[in-house]
Amino acid sequence: MTKSKIETKNQQYWRDYFTTGVVPPEAPDYIKKASNIIEYANLSEEEKNVSAILEKARADYDAGFSSAYHDGLEKGKEEGLDISTKIINELLKQTPVDEIAIMFDVSVQMVIHLQSLIKVENIRS
Repeated sequence: MTKSKIETKNQQYWRDYFTTGVVPPEAPDYIKKASNIIEYANLSEEEKNVSAILEKARADYDAGFSSAYHDGLEKGKEEGLDISTKIINELLKQTPVDEIAIMFDVSVQMVIHLQSLIKVENIRS
């Protein structure tokens, strides 16, 4: 039995990486990860220290951004509920939809949607 001369696509990615040092974007993730590990191993100590500092800074930034994002979502939910309650109260007072939209700086469609929810709830009651 003789060995086939056919090269798989993954073998081509490895060959290309080892001959050119470049991993194509369509290569499997495990090949990309392996190339990153090899590149990191070839860094000098100073380059590794700089890389560690950058990674820590990126992680700190991401953590701060994530926290601010979630705080903003929570505050937005609270404010949204507050505005929705005020809009519903105006609808119950029979205030015209377009006036409510202007009053609370929301779209007419949003006010109409809340109005339809009130009607559905009244039908259920």
